[in-house]
Amino acid sequence: MHRRCPRAEPFAQEMTTRIVDVAHTAAAHRTPAGPHQDLDAARQAVATGLDVDDAAELIHGDRLRLGPQPEPAVAAHRGLPHSADEPGPGLLARTGDGSVKRTV
Repeated sequence: MHRRCPRAEPFAQEMTTRIVDVAHTAAAHRTPAGPHQDLDAARQAVATGLDVDDAAELIHGDRLRLGPQPEPAVAAHRGLPHSADEPGPGLLARTGDGSVKRTV
């Protein structure tokens, strides 16, 4: 069994914080319209930030600003459906008549 070294905890938290900050900065830089806009890079930064800390509010805010549908590559990376019509396990799905149902 792998045990964590208590002395390493502050360093691990600092690394996590810095990775999330860089992911947020990259997403924020690549999201606005202009010469630096690259939504695929912004979505990849968000996916990386969520891999490191899935509770990071900054990254979730970036994800919301990027829009409701992630690119297929990011969706596959995070295990998310590509759209509401293509649900993953245990998610809500839109039916043909427009209603929403829970999948198993």
